[in-house]
Amino acid sequence: MKETSRDRILKTVNHKEPSELPVDLGSTPCTGITADALYDLNEYLGIDETVRIYDPMQWLSVPNDEVLEWVGTDAIATFLNGARPLPEESVGDVYEEYRRSEGKKYLKPKDVKIETDDDGNEYLFNVNGERMMKRSSNSYYFDDYPLDYTPLKNMDDMSEIEELPHSPLHREWTEADFERLEKNAKWLYENTDYALIASFGGSMFESPTHLRGYEQFLLDVKRNPDFVRGLERMLAEKYKSELEGFLGAIDDYVQIVMLADDMGSQENPLISPKDYEELIHPYMKEVYQYIKDNSDCYILRHSCGAIEPLLDYYIDLGVDILNPVQISAKGMEPEKLKEKYGDELTFWGGGADTQNILPKASPQKVKEHVKKNIEAFAPGGGYVFNQVHNIEPDSLSPFLLPPREVRPSKLTKEFRQLPAHCEYVLDRAVRPKATSWFTTLP
Repeated sequence: MKETSRDRILKTVNHKEPSELPVDLGSTPCTGITADALYDLNEYLGIDETVRIYDPMQWLSVPNDEVLEWVGTDAIATFLNGARPLPEESVGDVYEEYRRSEGKKYLKPKDVKIETDDDGNEYLFNVNGERMMKRSSNSYYFDDYPLDYTPLKNMDDMSEIEELPHSPLHREWTEADFERLEKNAKWLYENTDYALIASFGGSMFESPTHLRGYEQFLLDVKRNPDFVRGLERMLAEKYKSELEGFLGAIDDYVQIVMLADDMGSQENPLISPKDYEELIHPYMKEVYQYIKDNSDCYILRHSCGAIEPLLDYYIDLGVDILNPVQISAKGMEPEKLKEKYGDELTFWGGGADTQNILPKASPQKVKEHVKKNIEAFAPGGGYVFNQVHNIEPDSLSPFLLPPREVRPSKLTKEFRQLPAHCEYVLDRAVRPKATSWFTTLP
């Protein structure tokens, strides 16, 4: 019986070596491709389809079916919102045309409001109809949360807080949302063989930095630990309440739940392991344990940066899969991670350094880099190929120079095969379809 994409992902997550190297592009908000990069890729491949944007802040696209097939992805997103129209809907039911100031045409969700001023600067509005974020005309992305959005900054006692403010970028989840999520998941499960991923969020570190302000929250960790514990308790209860509806919608169909919490800089964790263990870990573990107790889903944890000192805690949480595996950060070398944590964690990412290699190196250098990373991560299973985080604008341009008639798809079958025991040889460079644009050399 032929191994399906879903089989392939489940096999590797269970640390068994699949017949082919599993690949992802776009199954989560941190394993995808930005809209500008997809625009260029579509143009190169001759795909006449307007790029859809589902995450305006990251300017992140929904990869179209032709690109997913070309890449050979094995996993796909199960969206809570209208990013993926239901079978009974058309794209026009949930998307509308949006033109950037330079003239590029995209599709954005109808419920997302963006305005452009005379200088080409764009403004993203929140659910309350207020300007929330700005993207300058010479910038790729919208700014993160404004510095003045810190609704709990001036509170010193948790008794003053009756309930946590909801992010103004997203409305509260409703039963209708969960019904839509279930419909989406059911259709994808029954009509495709992709492994399905549902992104929940569940931040226990980043959310407090938004609510209190980054500086204030880090001061709280040292000066007001009881406040931190109270805030973490409220977040844990909030997430468990939301997970009841979320897991109820997906558990029969979805294999993986993603939770995200960036906790690392380039050099170190953003909080000491000791402070994390005492103030955050117990409450985070409640949330992760709730998922384990109430679903059969594997947990994928997204956490950028130099987080190696926290990985034993993540394993204790019940994390099955680590992403994005930021190999350019201190202590995140592929060989080291695989040797030390490869029996317990599946690495989902780390295939191509999107900071220093993909946008800057020659195609040949990228090929060598990707091959080396796959050789480190893939043996014995426990690996899904994906670049480190999202593919940025301009990152693909060096690899889209060969003439159109040289199609990467002609090469992908050879590159996708995974030899027994991972005995790689240079003239049969083993790599997944996701890197096929790296291999089209003149």
